[in-house]
Amino acid sequence: MNRLYFYSGLEVYYPKEYGTSFTFLYLILLILIIFIFLIKRKSVKIVLELEKNESYTLYEGLYMHKRVLIKWYKKRKPEITKEIQILQEVHNNLYISRLVYYEDNYFNTFLVFEYLEEINSKLTKAMLHQIVLAVKFLNEKNIFLKNFNPKNIRIQNGHTVLFNVGVHGDNKGWYSECQEDDKIKNVFFLGCLLHYFITGYHPYDKRGLEKDCQSDEQSDLDNCDNRKDKDSCDNVKKDKDKCEYKVNDLNNHDNNISNLTFLDHKSIQDNILLKKYKIRIEDPLVHDLIYHTIKAKIPERTSLQRLSAHPFFWDDSSKFEFIARYSDILEGNPIQVKKIERNKTRIFTKPWNSYLCSLVSEELSVFRLYNFNSARDLIRVIRNKGRHYNQIPGNVKEVYRTFPGGFMSYWCGLFPGLLIVCYNCGYQLRTNELLEKFY
Repeated sequence: MNRLYFYSGLEVYYPKEYGTSFTFLYLILLILIIFIFLIKRKSVKIVLELEKNESYTLYEGLYMHKRVLIKWYKKRKPEITKEIQILQEVHNNLYISRLVYYEDNYFNTFLVFEYLEEINSKLTKAMLHQIVLAVKFLNEKNIFLKNFNPKNIRIQNGHTVLFNVGVHGDNKGWYSECQEDDKIKNVFFLGCLLHYFITGYHPYDKRGLEKDCQSDEQSDLDNCDNRKDKDSCDNVKKDKDKCEYKVNDLNNHDNNISNLTFLDHKSIQDNILLKKYKIRIEDPLVHDLIYHTIKAKIPERTSLQRLSAHPFFWDDSSKFEFIARYSDILEGNPIQVKKIERNKTRIFTKPWNSYLCSLVSEELSVFRLYNFNSARDLIRVIRNKGRHYNQIPGNVKEVYRTFPGGFMSYWCGLFPGLLIVCYNCGYQLRTNELLEKFY
């Protein structure tokens, strides 16, 4: 064998029988490979350090003159190769960070991602839903999220992106080590995360609360708490004569996303182990969303499939369609009628027509009579008025403003527990052809 010395002492061997022509081609190819490597390497430029932990340092930088995030590992580990494989497998998912370049060798180990912005404002329902869909997508591929931390949720082009899907990260305060099932861990993390982004607080962060209690009873059907002194539409301000109303929805929460920066992680981790939490949400629909992800009885927690289909994420058209179809089922199902009537105190605590403004209330009795103490008749009214919206008088339409948006905002605003009670009662009928698309 002949030996050729190249740059930096690199030794290249070639067989004697191939002669000088082979040597020349071999050198050209080797030089080209090294040149391409150096060009790519030089195109990665670190600009600013963003985050540092035991495993890696996150930088903002430039790659091929484009703004990127650079995840630079301190040591080479087998888990990093697994992370690269995962990122390559989910490369085309819109809600998961996209890997654009990496080096994984003895000298350097770093990953380069498309640039993602930090969250500095409230997230919309659509953005929260995107987080759930991203985790669900990973689980369907038997990939389970290991980085339980809200810092791993970022923004790109107006939608949320799941960043850092590898096995390294700071998980303190976001999962319990006693939960061995990966799916349960992912659902629990999503529940804590959604609560955090909606309220600004971790559900197991109980600082500032007077009572140290759980909130399980608020979402259990058939265990109604008949609070005589509290009207179920406290979150609606309306004038019966002017027919004006205001609904306190997700966008009206006065919270700051930076609250969790100062979390006492040890206290929260202790509360997780002791299953002590507080859901700081009064709206029954949002409360139900969180409750079924973190409830004390772990086997009874919801699945990712059901979480992703939760009515909290529905648009107004889907809400009306579900109520209308559920009303159709009630007409011929006495068992469901009994179930919804048992839980009607979660919808209203006095005749439901007393919640309505005068214009809407008077218009109800034009064509037929309704039982104002019946949940079935309330659901029937919404179905009938929605399906015959064009026949509603103009002055009543001014109350609703639009259909289905204003129409459903009016009814769900007056009866915030209506949709979730119907949804949970109807769960037994989830295979019915009228309802299966909603579950």
